[in-house]
Amino acid sequence: MKKVYLLHLMAAILTLTTTSSASSQDQGNPQKLLAGYNKYIRGEQFSYHSLRPDVSDAMLVRAMGKEMYIEWESEAIPLTFSGGEATFILMVNINVQQENPRNWEISIDGNKEFIITTPSTGDLIAKEYNGREGFKMKFDPVEVDKYGDLMGYLYITIPAGNLTPGKPVRFEVIGESANSRSFFIIYRYAMKPGLSIIPEQAIRKVGNEAYQQIRVIYTHMGTPAKAKIDAGGVVTESDIIFGYNSIVARIPVVKETRLFRVALKTGKKELAAGEFEVNPVIPRVIHLLHHSHVDIGYTHVQDEVEKIQWGHLENAIRLAEETRNNPPGARFKWNAEVMWPVQSYLDNHPGEKGEALRNAIKRGDIEMGATFAHMLSELCNTEELVQVVADARRIAAETGVALEAAMITDVPGWSWGMVPVLAGSGVKYLSLGTNHGHRIGTIMEEWGDRPFWWVSPSGEEKVLCWIHLNGYSMFHTGVSDNKMGVERVSERIFGYLNQLYE
Repeated sequence: MKKVYLLHLMAAILTLTTTSSASSQDQGNPQKLLAGYNKYIRGEQFSYHSLRPDVSDAMLVRAMGKEMYIEWESEAIPLTFSGGEATFILMVNINVQQENPRNWEISIDGNKEFIITTPSTGDLIAKEYNGREGFKMKFDPVEVDKYGDLMGYLYITIPAGNLTPGKPVRFEVIGESANSRSFFIIYRYAMKPGLSIIPEQAIRKVGNEAYQQIRVIYTHMGTPAKAKIDAGGVVTESDIIFGYNSIVARIPVVKETRLFRVALKTGKKELAAGEFEVNPVIPRVIHLLHHSHVDIGYTHVQDEVEKIQWGHLENAIRLAEETRNNPPGARFKWNAEVMWPVQSYLDNHPGEKGEALRNAIKRGDIEMGATFAHMLSELCNTEELVQVVADARRIAAETGVALEAAMITDVPGWSWGMVPVLAGSGVKYLSLGTNHGHRIGTIMEEWGDRPFWWVSPSGEEKVLCWIHLNGYSMFHTGVSDNKMGVERVSERIFGYLNQLYE
């Protein structure tokens, strides 16, 4: 188990107001874009990853049937609107289809204006559409998600004479009646320039100086620029891009509650500023458990999953060796969720590689999970439950390592009969990570992040259980793995701590 020592600051998100001058607001939104989404009217609503980690509420339309369309309203046209055209911005996700492309009708105030077709590739190339009498639309893809689909912005320009100050615009997206699951997603998010501050649970050292850490979230609707964030006299420089910006900034370490002013500038222009309160940090210790979820068939067939898991084991052995001389809390450790990939690796690598894995287990570089796989334990009889831990017991005996823990993830329920089987095998701890959003009843509300002893029917055995409040998928983002990065991971960790200490 790897230990990372961090410090905790109050868990609060404070939204700061943008500066009041018209020039500063225009700088933050120089195109005067209007929010294309403001109010839901009809259609399928669900949660899905987006360009922003703080936005997941969405509307989904598939090419199943024309009657399954989605409909919503924009923000109201400002009362100060003086005529001319107006451009609305929406955050979207569109399915990439190499074959059998599907079309989507986009209607504005009841009139069909555009048809957009599912792209055939994941190329990040903007595409423009011309409608009737000055209606224009542009889809600007920004990122390819982990499933190969395109996330980006949809700009819809409505010409003069079609807008009424004080009233919203009504949009519809209608799919084909093609019995296809190809999709088009509109996020229920009103995009506006704005700045918020998240005090985070950390003190960082820069050279010999120590600073408290804050995360500055800024929605920028202008061109990319170099920015400076001044927080309590400490300046942090960062590039900002169009859309979501998450910037780690610094403030002086405080010993008591203090009020800070934070300002974000480009050149001499102040885009946003405000004041927020910060408390002293409280020391905490965080344990990071490195593991990979074993899920056969969801994203890959069994043979492919097997090879992927073998690669994880070999990388773990290598990383443990590379960090062996690090301080104890910085040496790499790997947790094998279940025994199937471990047993499979040993069966297929009888020579030097198999011995390297056994030695890694003996040294404690790799921790064995007690169960063979993530079983549906309610379907197992007593003998089958015993066999679930048979491989782990045998390898533990061969390597002389105590079998102490088990992990069961992405399974919504567990048989009471697991308790005597695990306890009888020496297991003291059981980590349970359910699905987060469905087929789980009320277990998260009742037991999430509340450790408890699970006692066997006889009352003679028990294991200490922890059901993870955020589920096993806390670090699922929807973005490709090479874009996760240290900061995106740390953002998830700090966000979770904010939630724990609210």
